[in-house]
Amino acid sequence: VDRLEQRFADAAAANPGFAGQQVVVGERFEPGRSVVRSGNDVRARFFADLGFETPTEIGGVTPDEFGEIVVSDELMGELSRDLLVWNVGF
Repeated sequence: VDRLEQRFADAAAANPGFAGQQVVVGERFEPGRSVVRSGNDVRARFFADLGFETPTEIGGVTPDEFGEIVVSDELMGELSRDLLVWNVGF
């Protein structure tokens, strides 16, 4: 685990431009409803460990108890950040 954490730290140090950039990690579950992963989700933590910042809210919607921010189609424009990572597989 220590080696892996060091590799993330090394990658973040080698890419200082990642620091402070906002990333949205999301996926669509059903028509009209997408989910954005917040800081306690492993997919969001992957990017946070590289120096990116994950949102604490989207269009005024905050994470639920699972760290998911449910985003309706009307709020999709709020996903526009420095980096959008869209999960399309299971």
